[in-house]
Amino acid sequence: MTVRELLERIDSRELAEWAAYERFAGPVDDAYLAGVLAALHEQVQTLNRMTGAAHFTDRKHKKNPAPEPSHYPRPHELYERDASSVEEDDDN
Repeated sequence: MTVRELLERIDSRELAEWAAYERFAGPVDDAYLAGVLAALHEQVQTLNRMTGAAHFTDRKHKKNPAPEPSHYPRPHELYERDASSVEEDDDN
């Protein structure tokens, strides 16, 4: 959908409401899917770590080759980080 088509379908009041909603809740997008993928990413990290621990626990291999699992940022965390950096720039 182009901007022209969007403006033909909704009035300025509805557009302002959507803009206010996005300022409050973040962009309307596939955030749920991105959150699920982030959770899956963390689970794969954990499984890799556990597999490494199971296969590399003998005297020859002292250290697990798989790194510690790390937090994968969710979409709302990325948006909050971007918003806070914008606020810091506005203060200067």
